[in-house]
Amino acid sequence: DPSYPAGSALVHIAGTETITGDKTFSGALIQTSTDAGAALAPTLDLYRDSASPAASDAIGGIDFNGEDSVGNKQLYARLLAVIQDPTSTSEDGKLQIYTTIAATSTLEAEIAGGIILGSPTGSFKGVNTLNAASGVYDNGTRILPLIVGGTGQTWYDKSGSRALTTVYQNTSGYPIMVNVDVIVNTSGSGGAAIDYLVGSANPPTIRVGYGNVTSDAHDVPISFIVPNNYYYEALGGNTIRNWAEFRDSS
Repeated sequence: DPSYPAGSALVHIAGTETITGDKTFSGALIQTSTDAGAALAPTLDLYRDSASPAASDAIGGIDFNGEDSVGNKQLYARLLAVIQDPTSTSEDGKLQIYTTIAATSTLEAEIAGGIILGSPTGSFKGVNTLNAASGVYDNGTRILPLIVGGTGQTWYDKSGSRALTTVYQNTSGYPIMVNVDVIVNTSGSGGAAIDYLVGSANPPTIRVGYGNVTSDAHDVPISFIVPNNYYYEALGGNTIRNWAEFRDSS
């Protein structure tokens, strides 16, 4: 943790003190408790003693200010507590976290019935849930949405940009669904069989679908999911009748 600058003045509170009105402290404000038990102490109680509490009332905040490059006072971060519902016996509250981005105080996260990041569709989804407007990353790699149906995904016709016996890679950042219908013909150049393959290596080797014919021509349709960064291929067959992917526009 950063230490206090040399020469900083410290305001030290021991025991119970009530501070009313606007006060300015220079240096660090330290609260000390000598209680040797397991009780909660010390505590900072910010009490909005309003006679008419209402939903959306901001009832307390902590601002983190500094200076900018030319010496102006600048807000860099803020914690804000808000009433969601003041109804007795069913009260709800919310904690908001702001940071300054490009000189604008921006709401980054809210904690209430779950956690939301940004302004996602559906807002709060319930206690112990996380709803993110964009994505969640692990060491720089996007890991959410983890399922098909993430933000910005829809069906795209890829029939004109896909070919048989050609390996493709899903680099969209999340899983996609692939729907392929291939015509297999015993007299065609591609042979009488089709393999649908997925894998983390190139070429893919995990068979997720297979079909063969003994006479004439037949359609061999399939739908399968391709995880992010995985490879996929329709190996064999004769003609693509249809190839669609549920994904982003890439």
